[in-house]
Amino acid sequence: MPAENSSSGWLRCHGLCTGSRRTVIVRTAQDPAALAAAVRAEIRKLEPNLPIPAIRTMREIVVSTVAERRLQMVLTSLFAVLALLLGAVGISLSVTR
Repeated sequence: MPAENSSSGWLRCHGLCTGSRRTVIVRTAQDPAALAAAVRAEIRKLEPNLPIPAIRTMREIVVSTVAERRLQMVLTSLFAVLALLLGAVGISLSVTR
């Protein structure tokens, strides 16, 4: 998709081919959700039969990518704090006896 001038500046679209999947990345200074309809329309002009399954922002992609790792880190941290508390209670009880 060619670069196109918009009210927010220049849009640069880079097509990436990974196997049978194609990804279009659009960088913009304005709200990405507001630009989704224009991107869909441009893709439809170029390839009318091409299915467009999802348009996601980079923030959504990053959040979904790191969500599982973040959950693991939170659980590990909680168990570490619990282990420290149990250790501190055990030490304080053994010292007081």
